[in-house]
Amino acid sequence: IPLEFHAQGKLLITGEYAVLDGALALAIPTKKGQSMRIQPQKEALPSITWRAFDVNQQEWLRCSWAYPLLELTQPTPKTPEEKHLFELLQRCQSLNPLFNLAERYPQGVLVETYLDFHRAWGWGTSSTLLHLLGQWAQVSAWDLAQGRFSGSGYDLACAAAQGPIHYQITHQGPKSTPVDWEPPFVDQLHLVYLEQKQQSQSAIAHYRAATGPKQPLVDQISRLTVQMTSCQTTDHWNELVGRHEQLLGSLLQLPTALERWFDDYPGSIKSLGAWGGDFVLACGPSDYFKAKGYTTCLPFKEVVRFH
Repeated sequence: IPLEFHAQGKLLITGEYAVLDGALALAIPTKKGQSMRIQPQKEALPSITWRAFDVNQQEWLRCSWAYPLLELTQPTPKTPEEKHLFELLQRCQSLNPLFNLAERYPQGVLVETYLDFHRAWGWGTSSTLLHLLGQWAQVSAWDLAQGRFSGSGYDLACAAAQGPIHYQITHQGPKSTPVDWEPPFVDQLHLVYLEQKQQSQSAIAHYRAATGPKQPLVDQISRLTVQMTSCQTTDHWNELVGRHEQLLGSLLQLPTALERWFDDYPGSIKSLGAWGGDFVLACGPSDYFKAKGYTTCLPFKEVVRFH
């Protein structure tokens, strides 16, 4: 009988960058994510075979390794993705010695992963994989990520969340708290795909290089997160979004998404995650974006999981 696991994608609504320095952030899981199916095999030469499929059911990664995985005699991985995956599997075994593939699947094992969203969308291809591996190997996804990812970890919290969360890195470690957030104006919210993939690692490096005191920013962003979570009207939301964007824009010395692409938009535009890439959250009319040539404009309430 095959084993199956699922992990949800993620969107960071407030607190991008500043969450790394302890700001309170609002995040929400997406309905779509990634699933994993594990099937024992009957092979003459037992191995682990891994196949990864994208949203169109196209195989984008295929690799296999003979047992035992921790041996140094394995062939050199051909691609960065293969190397990354191999190291994660090795790490699973070192974190949990009971996760011994040769003992559990003596005649080999086939692992298949299926993405529900486009890989380029930035909804958590990596974080969902970490969560899936953690479930299978019975190890913490946070431990798997340790030293490999420089992000805040909010995406790992979203992978298993039942709905929106407040996320914060405290002295005791990451803290994730479920919150009741489904604004009355949710029909006015749209996700617009900018079609410009942004690498989280380089975006974080840009933020780290920004000079100036971070604590005042962290405090202001935390207050805005609380206000935006309880906001009841579009006018108030648009005002809060404007303040959030301006605060980070001045620190990063970058134009806001509104200034850069949508300066005549009759509403607000909130950057999500790394600035300049992936998606923005618009509050206002949606037909504006189609007219501008942005073909992917999704109703926010159809994408995210409120509860």
